[in-house]
Amino acid sequence: MVAFATRDPTPEELENFRLALSLVNHGIGSYNGGEGGIPISPHWTWVERAYAAAFNGVFVPGSKAAFDVLCPCEQRENTYIGIQVKTDGKWKEGNNSRCLIEYNNENARYDRFLTEHNIDKQISSSLLTGRAINAALQSYHDDSPEKHDIPEGYTIDLEQSVIVHITWRWQNGGHGTPENENDRYQFQMHSFNHLVQVDCWAWNYGRKALIGYESTNLRNRVADRNGRARNRGPQPNSYAYWTSGSRGQLKIYPLKSNANYSVDDWQTLEDGLDLEYIRNIVGRARELFPEE
Repeated sequence: MVAFATRDPTPEELENFRLALSLVNHGIGSYNGGEGGIPISPHWTWVERAYAAAFNGVFVPGSKAAFDVLCPCEQRENTYIGIQVKTDGKWKEGNNSRCLIEYNNENARYDRFLTEHNIDKQISSSLLTGRAINAALQSYHDDSPEKHDIPEGYTIDLEQSVIVHITWRWQNGGHGTPENENDRYQFQMHSFNHLVQVDCWAWNYGRKALIGYESTNLRNRVADRNGRARNRGPQPNSYAYWTSGSRGQLKIYPLKSNANYSVDDWQTLEDGLDLEYIRNIVGRARELFPEE
């Protein structure tokens, strides 16, 4: 059983994760911020390390592979479940009903599959182009075990592998500059299936991007780059956005209500040391090693 993939996280695991993230407020671990009055927050590399430590996983450092953490599957020998940790979670719609996840940048892979499917982005239909994109997504998922340096004889259970989407805010509920200098960061967590397959695609204006939908009933609503329909009305079922520019980036917008497992109660990081003290790396080093 693996947290966020096959079960809910235990209170102990979640508390360990919260405390590990809070270490940056004591100068331990890499962090963002610390300039212009913005308090520090855990850097994505530290979030991934903390996740591995708290949820009994193996951290995958500096990898271009699909997963950031590999968690042993207790019920199956020599098997991992992959976790892709998205540390800068955002929401797409005003009521925060959909996540905004930057899934991958795999331009070479997408170009290869478009070529293999004889796709010309200027004239090919969205249906045929979308099939090629779906094939590339399946390949990205299926190839992931080969990209990880796992022991011989081990495998990754791709069907149960997930994306863990971590969303941040200030203690006062805001997302910009905090109103109170004593405000601390809070986070939520939601997990979704790692394999992405889109049921329906439509070209946007200029055929520079494909917009994915969860329902073929919306196929006549052709989106522009901002995710709005031709009549500028809302698009409640917009699920994915792929563009051949920007390194072949794919974004997905899964419904929050479709999360496999969730931590909806905001978790608050512990308070920390004075920011100037944390930033004074040399001074702190001299304190630790006074005789060197």
